[in-house]
Order: sequence, then C-alpha cells, then structure tokens
Amino acid sequence: MFSVFLVYLMFTLEVSSRIYINYRANPPNVVCSELLGSYSEQEILYLAGLEYLFIKYDATSLGNLQEKIS
Repeated sequence: MFSVFLVYLMFTLEVSSRIYINYRANPPNVVCSELLGSYSEQEILYLAGLEYLFIKYDATSLGNLQEKIS
C-alpha cells in the first residue's frame, strides 16, 4: 500500500513540475513586445523583481500560478 502511495506521489510531483516549467516558458496571453513598448527597461526589471518576491514569499504561490505570474 505504501509503495502505491509513493508511486502516486512521484507521478504527481513529476506532472506538476512539468506543468510549472511549461507555464513559465510560455505564459499565456503575454506579448513581450507590447510590454517593451509600454514600459521602460528599468520598470520591467522592477516589476519582475516584485513578482519574484511575491511568488517566493507567498505560502500559496504554487497553488494557482496562472493568476500570479504575468
């Protein structure tokens, strides 16, 4: 019984990590060229830093990534 749970846990972690990596590589509805036209490079760096800190220190940041990552 424990081995079945362990296999399930490993499978779930693998699938979750692949979804996370794919999401970070290709975020939906974000057009980088429009961001570069709307914000200066300094503003983009500042906003990216804020987003990183929010995700890093939010206890539920891995729960619903789509709402938290631009």
